[in-house]
Amino acid sequence: MIEWNLPIKTVSEANCSEHWIEKRKRHKNQQKIVWYVWQTQDVEILLPCHIKLIRLGKRKLDSDNLPMSFKYIRDEIASLLFPEKIIKVHDEKRGKRYRSKGQCDSSTQITWEYDQKISKTYGIIVQFNF
Repeated sequence: MIEWNLPIKTVSEANCSEHWIEKRKRHKNQQKIVWYVWQTQDVEILLPCHIKLIRLGKRKLDSDNLPMSFKYIRDEIASLLFPEKIIKVHDEKRGKRYRSKGQCDSSTQITWEYDQKISKTYGIIVQFNF
């Protein structure tokens, strides 16, 4: 088993009513932290695997909001495991191309589990079980 402790604050994406720029900053920050930790680890993740995401926070989220709070973290982990699934999309409105990581977590080689614990500090624990 491999375990990461990350200083990431997660919130329910379903019930969040903040400005889109603030959401975008949070999502990008979450993904950057996961990417950075991935780059600094000298460990090979073997497939198939079971990934457990544990939220640490001052209060618990209900059962449907907990998985939503991990959306961008899950997308980043999956895109690092399956970089070939990242698709390039052309945004007609802005005339730009961007990489979409949303399809990477559809692999049947990964099973996902979510949990949460009350803590004085915010963060997440990622556990990889082979």
